[in-house]
Amino acid sequence: MLTDLLHSPGHLFRRCLQLHNSLFAAEIDVTPPQFAALRALEEVGEVDQATLAEIIAYDRVTIGGLVDRLENRGFVTRRVGEHDRRTKQVRLTEAGREELKKSRARIPSINERLLGRLNPQERRLLLELLTKVAEVDALTDRFQAAGRNRARAD
Repeated sequence: MLTDLLHSPGHLFRRCLQLHNSLFAAEIDVTPPQFAALRALEEVGEVDQATLAEIIAYDRVTIGGLVDRLENRGFVTRRVGEHDRRTKQVRLTEAGREELKKSRARIPSINERLLGRLNPQERRLLLELLTKVAEVDALTDRFQAAGRNRARAD
């Protein structure tokens, strides 16, 4: 039978991601990576695209397309970097802030549908284990460093 496949971590991660993306798309007008980018920009302010990609663990090669889509919808603005004209600085707009506010209101519903079969203890454990697997602490360190760098530049 397919038991080995159906119980493999990679397959289960992929299935959970499919479910999450489906729930997210039904409730929110941006994709999960776009939401992550908006949320990161809300926290760190203006940042170059490469740093944004690093903060949200997104591919540096394709971050430009993600930012293009956000810019086309008026959620971010982009400008050439002052110190390095090869860079693109990205900043959240008021429309982006409004989209975040609207999206945030729907996140609890998505999370409830995604995790609804788990009790509170199981939810905490799942999030703890996923955090450990994804090495989010290292990502958090990079995110906080970007915020400190921004503060020094201001």
